[in-house]
Amino acid sequence: MLGAVTLPCVVSTHQAVGYWYPPELVGRVVARHGHVIGVNVTSPDITYLARVIDAVEGRAEVHVGGPMHALTCLALGGQGFLSSDANLDPVLCRTVVHRWAGGDLTGAAGAYRDLMALFGRTRALGGIVATKAVLGRLGLPGGSPRRPRLPFDPARTDELDAIIDELGLDRLRTDPDR
Repeated sequence: MLGAVTLPCVVSTHQAVGYWYPPELVGRVVARHGHVIGVNVTSPDITYLARVIDAVEGRAEVHVGGPMHALTCLALGGQGFLSSDANLDPVLCRTVVHRWAGGDLTGAAGAYRDLMALFGRTRALGGIVATKAVLGRLGLPGGSPRRPRLPFDPARTDELDAIIDELGLDRLRTDPDR
């Protein structure tokens, strides 16, 4: 497929499929197809991430899936992370990467700590289901969770409101561009 397109492409390797592309293969794909501009790695295995970053040799950006390994990815030479939390606080997610890139490690660590607080709160209420529910509560697009996930339990709406209040997410109502 990559030989048939010329648009910029990003390839992903994700733990959910039950296997990972060998890092050497990822490196060969990036070297052979100059329009592959990124590699997304979702894996709890940090040594795998490091091997992919090494194999890519700076020819494409490497991001991790989810914020849990964001700072690890940056420290290993990657460029960032993917997170549904960016729908709730895009400025915070950008701040982690921008402060790191600017050499402000204390600022990056502080922003990361705040991001993990947001991540932890939404995960405790169901992960992406809670994220979508918060967006809906704020009147913002987010849609419904896809099967096999169930909709957010309306009996827990008070907990959503607490997240909105505690993390200041109500600002999204008036400043959707953040």
